[in-house]
Amino acid sequence: MERLNGYMDQIKANEALKEKTKAFVSERMAQLTQNKGKMKEDHFKMRKILIAACVAAVLMVVGAGGYIYYQTPVNYVSLDINPSIELGLNAFDTVVSAEAANEDGEAVLDQQDVTNMPVEEAIDALVQEAVDQDFVADDGSSVIAVTAESEDGDKALVLQEKCATGVNQAMSTKNTFAAVYKDCSDLTLRTQAKALGISPGKYKLIKMLQTLDPTITVEQYKDAKVHEIMTKANELLQAAAPADISDEESAALNEITEKVEDTAKQVKEAKENAEEKKNQEQNANNNSSNGNSNNGKKTTEPAVTATAKPAVTKGKSNQAQTNKPDETLQPTAAQEQEQEQEREQEQKAKDAADKTAGIVTPQPQKQSGNEEQNSNSNKNN
Repeated sequence: MERLNGYMDQIKANEALKEKTKAFVSERMAQLTQNKGKMKEDHFKMRKILIAACVAAVLMVVGAGGYIYYQTPVNYVSLDINPSIELGLNAFDTVVSAEAANEDGEAVLDQQDVTNMPVEEAIDALVQEAVDQDFVADDGSSVIAVTAESEDGDKALVLQEKCATGVNQAMSTKNTFAAVYKDCSDLTLRTQAKALGISPGKYKLIKMLQTLDPTITVEQYKDAKVHEIMTKANELLQAAAPADISDEESAALNEITEKVEDTAKQVKEAKENAEEKKNQEQNANNNSSNGNSNNGKKTTEPAVTATAKPAVTKGKSNQAQTNKPDETLQPTAAQEQEQEQEREQEQKAKDAADKTAGIVTPQPQKQSGNEEQNSNSNKNN
């Protein structure tokens, strides 16, 4: 401000104009100083806004990436009975996709949504739904196949066991019996199966048959139930072993033989358990029916009273029994005495009435002891 006054002193002009100019310049400088502070404050606020926007942008990118990562299937499992269903799993073994490979599989998925379920729970729910829709036989003959598909062999084994656990949980819940066939494959097999329009699990089963009999085609068994494929495999194994096979083919044959024999053993046990369950249910029903029948008889039969008239039968002993006085009808000594007194009082009253009327009533003669005994005997008879 002092510097401004020095400049103004050097200017030759009207003093009023110089003062006016000085006031204007001072006011503008004050405004500039004020605006400068405000600009600094606005600049600080803007920096905060920009930082927050950058953070939000980063979070959105990370969140979108995380969501995509969560929703992306990295492994698959195939469930085959006759319904064929393939589940896509993310890195956390959670179901992020479910696709049916045939109409029976669509029927199951229409009634059971397994998205976002852990794979073990999803298999459990799907098998229970298959039981409810009668895709699993009551006689224990069904085979339920689970095939894990992954580029990581160890991971495939883990998924295989999780799926088998889910199947067994469903069987326990539904009190149903079936064999469980477990297998693994890489993702290359999945690509081939998709091209043929069947599930990877069923495709690998058919390839097993082709190993035993190269003349078998996919079309022959693409709509077959798993137990039908396993039955055919068992039949082929019972035939003569192929000659002149390589070590690799021999190892594959041994692996197939082990799996088929294990499945056949499971089917046998499942059938035995199903038959035992059936017999227990029949026995329970029979016991229930017998109990109801006995209860009905108890309510309809009339009660037998102690005063029923005895049947008269022929024979001396029976005749003697018949002539025996019924003790339930004989009066007691006290009752006889009371009755005798009542008769004497009635007789006295009658005699008094007759005497008053001038009528003499003859007195009964006293009977001898023998006559009285005979008389009592006749009364009893």
